[in-house]
Amino acid sequence: MMHLFLLLTQLVWAAPQTALYERPCYIDEGDALTTHLQVADSQWIMTHVAYEEDACKQPYLTFEIQYNTVTVGTAVDMTVTESSYTPLT
Repeated sequence: MMHLFLLLTQLVWAAPQTALYERPCYIDEGDALTTHLQVADSQWIMTHVAYEEDACKQPYLTFEIQYNTVTVGTAVDMTVTESSYTPLT
């Protein structure tokens, strides 16, 4: 998961002020997930959707983390402002 976060951070440095990045269905520690990173200026929202099966067809849970970010050069300072779990089944 940390590798995904670092990759998305690298992409955001070169990104416009508003962007949406999506990682399609993947398996992480036995969980089938999709990940979405929404960037709007200093507000970043990362949402992980967990699925009941490896094909990522039936979601059962979302986990969302909202960040307030400050970037200076290549340094990114992220502060969690909100996090939530939402059951879908």
